[in-house]
Amino acid sequence: MLSRRARSLFCRKYSLKVLGIETSCDDTAVAIVTSDRKVLSSERHTERAIQRRQGGINPSVCAQQVPFFTLILTSYSKIDLQHRQNLPRLIEKCLKDADTSPRDLDAVAVTVTPGLVIALKEGISAAIRFAR
Repeated sequence: MLSRRARSLFCRKYSLKVLGIETSCDDTAVAIVTSDRKVLSSERHTERAIQRRQGGINPSVCAQQVPFFTLILTSYSKIDLQHRQNLPRLIEKCLKDADTSPRDLDAVAVTVTPGLVIALKEGISAAIRFAR
């Protein structure tokens, strides 16, 4: 049986690169990390001005199941639209900052719970589109 040190020399693990997507509420965040717990790049977009105008985040209004065209007309639609508009740009910037191509990534991780359904849906959709 090999000692722990010898085993680590002979059984060196391959470091995985993972794209992480977080859209559980109002902030849109993306990062590329390794299985060695290194953050290669991270980006975040937030709409603090909208929150100040509205007096904060109102999850019950954000999570209401209403037709999409109605959401576009409300200021709360900014949450899902914010994610949809910013995720491609943030992912592209993360890839560039990490000097990584999509083919170099081993996995895509995305927040699935807890969070606002309407916001989570955008992150999950982006992860699926990217993984394909």
